[in-house]
Amino acid sequence: SFETYKRDAGAGLANLTEVAESIILDVGNKLSRNGDIPRGISKRGNLHALTDSMYASNACINCKPAIGGIMSYISTYRNTAHHTPKNRKQAHRKYKECKHGFIDGIKQINRFRDAFKNGLRISVGIVNF
Repeated sequence: SFETYKRDAGAGLANLTEVAESIILDVGNKLSRNGDIPRGISKRGNLHALTDSMYASNACINCKPAIGGIMSYISTYRNTAHHTPKNRKQAHRKYKECKHGFIDGIKQINRFRDAFKNGLRISVGIVNF
């Protein structure tokens, strides 16, 4: 993601939001297999329904701040990263936000990964930046 970010900040941020989404889906699949959340909810691809189930699960009680943080990150920066600005002012704002979004994304992904790795003792795939 960082190599992409160095060439194109918007594309790098978009890539990082997709990494965050894939990590959420991976954790959701593992929780579903363990019976901690309803089966099939992670297969639908609806991140909000999945994270709501994770948040409501007793198994994720220690991970709630990380779940909230990563969902806030995705809702804040996903649209910024995937939509083309309509004018120069929007373009300036987008690329200014991309730097903050990329740094925040790294922090939120690490917090989410660590929370589930330490809180649930499930293996969460290692993300290389």
